[in-house]
Amino acid sequence: MKKHTSRTPSETHEIASKVLKELPKGTILCLYGQLGAGKTTFTKGLALAIGLPDQLIKSPTYTYIREIEFEGKTIFHCDLYRLEGKPSAALEMITELMARPHDLMIIEWAEYLGKYIPENRVDIYMTVKNETTRDIAVQHRYKKRTT
Repeated sequence: MKKHTSRTPSETHEIASKVLKELPKGTILCLYGQLGAGKTTFTKGLALAIGLPDQLIKSPTYTYIREIEFEGKTIFHCDLYRLEGKPSAALEMITELMARPHDLMIIEWAEYLGKYIPENRVDIYMTVKNETTRDIAVQHRYKKRTT
């Protein structure tokens, strides 16, 4: 598990850019952390690293899922905050999207996926240390295929 510390939103963007460089196309990123931990800031950093204008990254809290097409890239941005403890067709839709070709899928509040969480993913754990400092831990969770 790689650990990083961020003291500013721009540092969070830099960390997201470094993480992105290590990811293959089609990665599913699962973000965890309390309100205000920086999940959407991290997502904006990913968008900037891909070349997306950051204004295209808005929290999809009220729609759950945003599909962003930009310069031939497909990014799915999901925010499950409002799904806490509620079964929803949105979870099934997200599962279907996981199987569709995409460049990157970002799922904020991934703990609410429950049984729908993919085996092959990268987990990003964000922890608030104080008013300005965040700890960011990155854990790759890929299962090896057996033939």
